[in-house]
Amino acid sequence: MIIALILVLVAGVFLGAQPFSMEFVDLIEVSGDYTLFLLLFLIGAELASSGNLRERFKSLDISMLFLPLFSILGSLFAGAMTGLLTQVGLWQGAAIGGGMGWYSLSGVIISQKLSAELGALAFLTNIFREIYTFIFIPLLYKFKLGPAALTIGGATTMDTTLPIINRYLGKDLSLIAIWHGIVCSLLVPVLVSLMLMPL
Repeated sequence: MIIALILVLVAGVFLGAQPFSMEFVDLIEVSGDYTLFLLLFLIGAELASSGNLRERFKSLDISMLFLPLFSILGSLFAGAMTGLLTQVGLWQGAAIGGGMGWYSLSGVIISQKLSAELGALAFLTNIFREIYTFIFIPLLYKFKLGPAALTIGGATTMDTTLPIINRYLGKDLSLIAIWHGIVCSLLVPVLVSLMLMPL
């Protein structure tokens, strides 16, 4: 499955690099959105049909509600340390880490407040975070690191990476993934802006 995911990703990159017309590019973007909506609908239907959702929520470990907090702290710390090591800067790195995988929003905020170069770096860094989630979730599943594996996805766990989370980590962790993604997504603009305040 991992090899198949990587091959599909490479094929998509190769296809996307071709000189298509803007109409075709727009069609691909719209098709991608509708495909994601369909996947999320099917996951929701599967969760609802596989048992009592209320009982599922009650059976979840209450400590899982704090998972987004650890995900956010880890992202900010990793971003800050990487920023120091690469001479991007402590706060700049923390702001990029605070993007939590939401590449379009974090890239725009950082471009507006700092520079187009750092905005592009934030965009690429958070795109790769999403890609790494697709690759590493199946690997971490083998090591029984389910809840910890969700932190890789950041804000993406409620939408784009939810299908692979549901596939490998199961329905209960899919519920946690949705909560995790919603909290992270709501806090991305706040986190990125806060990290940029000292600059």
